[in-house]
Amino acid sequence: MTLRLGPELIKMGRVSGDGGVFFLVTDIAVKPLHQGKGYGRKLMEEITEYLRREVPAGSFATLIADKPADRLYAQFGFQPVSPGQKGCTGDSRAGCKLERLESNFPEPII
Repeated sequence: MTLRLGPELIKMGRVSGDGGVFFLVTDIAVKPLHQGKGYGRKLMEEITEYLRREVPAGSFATLIADKPADRLYAQFGFQPVSPGQKGCTGDSRAGCKLERLESNFPEPII
């Protein structure tokens, strides 16, 4: 999703996923000159509406939030997963190494 004023790109954001269960909200950005004018909120409203309309029930929509943008995302239902879980980033060639991954799911019955 984008907004342009003439040729100038003001805001952008996208949703990617597998089309069934997992969706990732990424690249949320508002040009610094236009921040604080409600464009970020409008962008999240549009993305949230898209998710409600297009994503199957029971799916997961996630994002990685920096502060202070995490406060904006919380208004749209995105909450931290910690301390019960940890996310990770890393060089894709090296793989992702977690210090710890805890789950709230019960142990599988075998």
